[in-house]
Amino acid sequence: MPMRRRPPGGLGDPRSVGDGPFCNRPLYVKGFECQSFAWMLTAGLDPKLTSRYSALPSSRPQGVDMAVRRIITNIGVERIDAARTFYGDILGMTVVTDHGWIVTFAADASAPAQISIATEGGSGTPVPDLSIEVDDLDQMHRGVLEAGFAVEYGPTVEPWGVRRFFVRDPFGRLVNILAHG
Repeated sequence: MPMRRRPPGGLGDPRSVGDGPFCNRPLYVKGFECQSFAWMLTAGLDPKLTSRYSALPSSRPQGVDMAVRRIITNIGVERIDAARTFYGDILGMTVVTDHGWIVTFAADASAPAQISIATEGGSGTPVPDLSIEVDDLDQMHRGVLEAGFAVEYGPTVEPWGVRRFFVRDPFGRLVNILAHG
């Protein structure tokens, strides 16, 4: 349900300061800017944990009412069928779109849109093409090995607290599979 627009400077206006918890202004959530309080609810975040959330001033020019809703990774391949094993069977993602020339896999989870720009992959590793956070890294590692994929790095606990390993998907893309804490 879309949030109702209110007069400038009132409750819900991104330019106002000190709005109530139902404001539309961007929020800082564990290192990510999210669109609104409603976004927090749809993402499964608890807005009552106020120590984890603090309002940021809008970085959008006045009058611009647009936000990034999601980021989609597109991987160019010759044969799509190999993706079903890796992204579907091993990673457990569901096919949500299949037009024959493009197949889109999705996870059941919701997360903020995110793009990482890097000069290295951390700990002297190459920058991965794709990073996928999972809830059980050990199970995912076993699944990757059982399916015959070679792990190129890890699993290891990085100095910044992330457990991860690198594997190449069937198309040669370096995939960083990780779990937090």
